[in-house]
Amino acid sequence: MSRRLVGSTLVATSLLIGTVAASGATEYPRADCDRRLNDLPGDAVPTFTANGLAPAPVQPSPDSNPGLDVLSVTMNVTADSLEMYLGLKEFPKTFAAQEAGYGYEVMFTKGTKSFRLSHLVPNESVDKSLRPDSILPAYPRAQGGPSSSMALLTSTSVTGELDKTRNLIIIRVLRPEIEKVLGEPLADGDTFTALNAKTFDYYAEPSPTVTNGPTRLSGDTTAGTDDEKTFTVGDAYCLGGPPTTLTDFEAKPVQFGDATEVSVTLANEADEAVEGKEIQFSVAGEPGMPLKATTTDEGIAAVTFTPTKGAGTYPVTVTWAGDDEAGKSKVVGNLVISAEKTKFNALAVAKPSASTRTVTATLLDDDKHAVAGQKVDWYVNGKKVATLATDKAGKSVFKAAKPGQSVQAKLATVTGKYVAANSNTAKV
Repeated sequence: MSRRLVGSTLVATSLLIGTVAASGATEYPRADCDRRLNDLPGDAVPTFTANGLAPAPVQPSPDSNPGLDVLSVTMNVTADSLEMYLGLKEFPKTFAAQEAGYGYEVMFTKGTKSFRLSHLVPNESVDKSLRPDSILPAYPRAQGGPSSSMALLTSTSVTGELDKTRNLIIIRVLRPEIEKVLGEPLADGDTFTALNAKTFDYYAEPSPTVTNGPTRLSGDTTAGTDDEKTFTVGDAYCLGGPPTTLTDFEAKPVQFGDATEVSVTLANEADEAVEGKEIQFSVAGEPGMPLKATTTDEGIAAVTFTPTKGAGTYPVTVTWAGDDEAGKSKVVGNLVISAEKTKFNALAVAKPSASTRTVTATLLDDDKHAVAGQKVDWYVNGKKVATLATDKAGKSVFKAAKPGQSVQAKLATVTGKYVAANSNTAKV
């Protein structure tokens, strides 16, 4: 069979673990991604070989078996499982009268251990005794083979599903089961080699050389070089939309109590802006997170908020969850918060009577905003005599002054929030 690999101009970016997006939805392989194992359509020709007979085409024609034509194989390792995605040309809408079912097998190797995972789609209308599941272990399954290096996995650790919308066969095996067989945990950078897939068509009609059970006919085998049949743990490049990056992170330094802006730019592999995507911003320790903003036609997303935390440096995590058009991305930066600078307006003195004086201190930040709810210490002739809080207008009022006294208001440092300030000294 003539085969070639279908490639693209996609460029490698950072590796990501996992195929579950932030939304919890499964991500699926992109068509013609150059890191998956691609195969030409139309090269699945069922043949039968037994008892030394030469391979021979089988009727009905291959056109009636579109489910045998594997176009791609994508491998992935998540936190929970090892996954295989077999991309098919299409699923058969119906079975031919004598077709007992279709079978799929994926094989791969790590070190000295080889694995084979299988899935079967039986024709329920065929007599059960003639269906392939009547003579084979339940599918999906993990098979042991004739080679002593073929790993034996428990059948309960393997699951499979048909995604007819995307023309995918998905086979999963629990990651702990693979690691148990390997005798060590999987880590980013570990490689699986000799990745390959085979398909089989099963016929219920006995053949001249097979007198009982369904006849197994080989269908398609994926092609590729050794490099193309290698998978690196942690490489989820082909899953989800085309890779994106969040760049130009900016978190404007801010004083406590003031508003600040955090912004990023979402771009694709060609460094083109990606418009209309919802970006999430989370500042460590801040309530009400995440904040959300949608990218503009320049790919920019920005949020404005007032931090509640005191002075310090806080991580800011910005994420795009990804979709079929644009793959997920993430960037982490820092937001620097400093204590608010404060100052007092000149003390205002009122004379309620000949023997009393009322002194008002107004506390403002350096943006001339009132600073409310802060304790102001009052000094008369250099001695502290009272502590009175500022109201919502930033005013603290001392009513016990006497004519001829020297009065001053002071704000002590409020750690992480306000810088100390002293008023002028007024002789009342």
